[in-house]
Amino acid sequence: MLTRQLRSSGLEPETCQFELFAHGPLFDEQSSLELHRVYRDKVAPLETGLAEWLKQNGHIVIGTHGSRLEPDAELLKECIEEFRAALDILTQPL
Repeated sequence: MLTRQLRSSGLEPETCQFELFAHGPLFDEQSSLELHRVYRDKVAPLETGLAEWLKQNGHIVIGTHGSRLEPDAELLKECIEEFRAALDILTQPL
């Protein structure tokens, strides 16, 4: 999926370099699809909010993130703070 997203953005995956940061899991694994959907519908707006924050701060975001639901404000703030700290570390000279 990442290879396809990179190519559709005009980038050649073989020439790209990546820094990866992940935050989570935010919620426990769910025992049914019905329960999973409840949390999926909480995570999707967080992804959209985080993608928007990254773009507003000069980062390139690959893929689409378009949930119409409002994110949980406190959880989004927590995610942004985690990513802000990680990006500060990644951008410091070695």
